[in-house]
Amino acid sequence: MWGCPSTTPAERERALHDARGWVGWYDDPPDLVALTAGHHRLHHAARQLGAVRLSRLPRVHEAVGRAVLGQLVQGIEARRSTAQLAAAIGWPATGDLWCWPTPTQTAQTPAYAMRRCGISLRCAIALHASALDDTQLERVRADAVALDRRLRPLPGVGVGTSAETRLALGG
Repeated sequence: MWGCPSTTPAERERALHDARGWVGWYDDPPDLVALTAGHHRLHHAARQLGAVRLSRLPRVHEAVGRAVLGQLVQGIEARRSTAQLAAAIGWPATGDLWCWPTPTQTAQTPAYAMRRCGISLRCAIALHASALDDTQLERVRADAVALDRRLRPLPGVGVGTSAETRLALGG
């Protein structure tokens, strides 16, 4: 088993719960074959794929960060910036993998350091704002409407970023 020996049973259970959500364990997949019956190609693909499960991120801060970084640039650039930010201010997981930075780490990182990761000033401001409001965002994460109301006033977070965040959280 990998991890710190001093990890409490409650922390281990939380990590397992989050990991199950990450792999789609809690999804209630609809009958995709029945849903696509009116479209020949989708119906054929659904029969081949079977049940589809979607991943969800365990923390609002990471969901906002990934949504912010993915909104204004192409996918490859967004993934590169995400990886560079995690390596610059996150913490090592195992091998070449890095964990997403905590809200505290993000809030303490100056914008110029994020710019070195290919992140625009607008995105850096949005990341800072979401990091500073993380406690409140986590409180309303289960209520999509309340989460949207809390996200939209943040600088650099609009309709699309809010929607992407809620989708990444499984909502």
